[in-house]
Amino acid sequence: MKEAVPLAASSFRSVFLPGFGKKRIAGVDYDLDHLDPFTMEVKAKEEDASPYIVRVSFGFHCFTREITPEDSPDLHMVHGKEKRCFCHHRYKLSKELADMIRYAAAGRAYFGDKGNFLIVEMPDQGNAPYVAFFDVEKAKKADGYDGAMFVTSAHLRPKLPNKLPAVSFVTVVDYRIKGRDLKRPPPRNVVAQKRK
Repeated sequence: MKEAVPLAASSFRSVFLPGFGKKRIAGVDYDLDHLDPFTMEVKAKEEDASPYIVRVSFGFHCFTREITPEDSPDLHMVHGKEKRCFCHHRYKLSKELADMIRYAAAGRAYFGDKGNFLIVEMPDQGNAPYVAFFDVEKAKKADGYDGAMFVTSAHLRPKLPNKLPAVSFVTVVDYRIKGRDLKRPPPRNVVAQKRK
């Protein structure tokens, strides 16, 4: 059996990330307010401890994809130094992201292969798991919350492995906020959450 490898503390920097607002793409107005940052409570690992307040924000990849030669320029979007293509499918799925994350706070998080984590859900009308890639870090005292969660990307993942290392979402938040290394446990069956 492989030895557990420690996962280093978060590498992204907690910054105030505003929402994306409304965008006009290919002559159509799209409302991206559902990807505005929000805060949520996440229970602490210790039973008598106060819950953590975690601020959740979303990245550009939650509703865009790489540009292909077939994509017309009116679908191209620029955010910071990145240029990508607006994706109608990712946009539609992203409307469920905030609720998906709130629900996952009481469930499981899987280890990604790039030092990040993922939440897996099976959409009502989909033949592949919908996966949200994220990381968490401790917030600064002046921020007014305990942790910052950044969802870097979310999309359907048809080739998601059947088994991945997993821990509770609470464990990810607790270890990241406390600045502790999180060991990668042995892989277990991936179970896509299904909200009720």
